[in-house]
Amino acid sequence: MLLFGALFAIFSDALRQHSVLTDPYLWHALIFASIFNIAVFYALNLYPDWMWMYFREDSSNTKHELIYLFVFLYYLPVIFGYYLGRDLKRVSLFFWFLFILFLALAEAWLIWHLYDRYSVLGTNQEFASGTAISLFGPKNPMSMVMNGSVGGMVVYFILVIVLYKKRPRRMFHK
Repeated sequence: MLLFGALFAIFSDALRQHSVLTDPYLWHALIFASIFNIAVFYALNLYPDWMWMYFREDSSNTKHELIYLFVFLYYLPVIFGYYLGRDLKRVSLFFWFLFILFLALAEAWLIWHLYDRYSVLGTNQEFASGTAISLFGPKNPMSMVMNGSVGGMVVYFILVIVLYKKRPRRMFHK
C-alpha cells in the first residue's frame, strides 16, 4: 500500500507547498487503492484463512476489525507512502525512484518468502493437507475479481496519466 501511494506521488507538484490531504493525486491514489481493495474485501470474505496466510487459527473478522484493518493496513499506508514519495520527489526524482524500487523489491521478497502460502486458496485445513486450490489455476474462484481489479487499476492509472498530461501548466510557481 505504501507503493501505491508513492507511485502516485510522481504526479504531485513538488514545488507547490500545500497539504498532502488537498493534493488531488493523493485522492487518485486512494481511488486506485480502493479498486485493489475490492479484491481484498472479496478475498477476506471468501478465503479469510488465505488472507491471513494460514498463520491464524481463527481468521474470521468482525465488522469493527475489518474497518480497523482497512483504515490502518490499507488506507493510512497509502497516505503515508504518498507523503514520503512526494517529499522524496521534492528532494530528488532519483530518491523517489529508489523508494519505489525498494518498496517493489520488499513486496517481491515477501511474496517469495510466503509463496507456499500465497499461491494456494483454501482453509487452514486445506492448506495443511495440501488440497487448497492453486491461485494460478483455472479453478480459482477469485480469478474474475482479482483480474478485474488489476485491469481496473491499470485502466485507472492510464487515465490519471492522460489527465496529468492534459492539465494546464503554470509557467511560474508561487
